[in-house]
Amino acid sequence: NEIQTLDSTLIFTDGIDLGAKNDAFNSCLTKESYYDRIRQLVTNYNNINALQTLAKYKKRQDIELIKSFLCKDTSAFYALESVKEFPDSSFYPLIVKLLEKEKESGYYNYGSYREIFRALTMYPTKETCSIFEQIIQTPDTFHCQHLEKEILVAIALNPNKIFEPLKKEIKLPDDLMEDVLSEFLTFSPAKEEGHYPCKKE
Repeated sequence: NEIQTLDSTLIFTDGIDLGAKNDAFNSCLTKESYYDRIRQLVTNYNNINALQTLAKYKKRQDIELIKSFLCKDTSAFYALESVKEFPDSSFYPLIVKLLEKEKESGYYNYGSYREIFRALTMYPTKETCSIFEQIIQTPDTFHCQHLEKEILVAIALNPNKIFEPLKKEIKLPDDLMEDVLSEFLTFSPAKEEGHYPCKKE
């Protein structure tokens, strides 16, 4: 159809405004005929939007390429979107390293923590639960409450039975619980099915 033809033109034509090209990536289906061009845009132009689309193909030959973006300070947090599309186990140590680096910085960049936590939920393991548990059990402070909020949103957006006990441990004031619900309703496709981050008492 016309939309697919337009998207194809935007993706394959050089010299087109990157904003328009990025919009095409967002609507692009993972057609095999697009793969080589999308990979070229990643390798030749470091296009982070193309990287996220590339990850949707879930090809093992792209793992090292995605890892290279996760290892760069300038692209690591953008590359976490690719992890959500293709959560290969080899990415996990790099995500944990990003978390440790964020902690060591001494800054509370909630946006960075948000992306890290959401990527970690793609790995529903005891290790991930332990990482979240350590943060939840940190002495209650303003910053820790906000980190707990981000954890709660992350496990609500990507639910798994292994995370359920954590939800019961998180106790947030009403204003932060409202933020949790607001973010959940903004980002979750499950909202239409009646799934919510916590049940009303």
